[in-house]
Amino acid sequence: KLAAFAPLVIGWLKAKIASTEKDKDEAYEPGPVDYRVDWAMDLLIWTICISYAAIQPMVLLMGVIYFAHNYVVVAYRIVYMNKVEYETSGKFLATVYQRICAGVIL
Repeated sequence: KLAAFAPLVIGWLKAKIASTEKDKDEAYEPGPVDYRVDWAMDLLIWTICISYAAIQPMVLLMGVIYFAHNYVVVAYRIVYMNKVEYETSGKFLATVYQRICAGVIL
């Protein structure tokens, strides 16, 4: 995931097959960030690192290296490469606020 080798190879193959310049540009687009999958994988790796840190402290070092690299890659992806699929312009905020207030009261 962090090296993004497979999407790079697939994008390169799509760019070779593409006939127009627009198709070539779209071949390398990574698509939207899937937070559900990314966070779930990070939580799994966090759990494994913390669980095995007492047995082998080197696992903790590898976990720190992974999360430092992950931070740099994901920050770059979100800031420079992320394409927003949809934008609600804050229309859902009123509903969320009402439900939070109701949850606090209950």
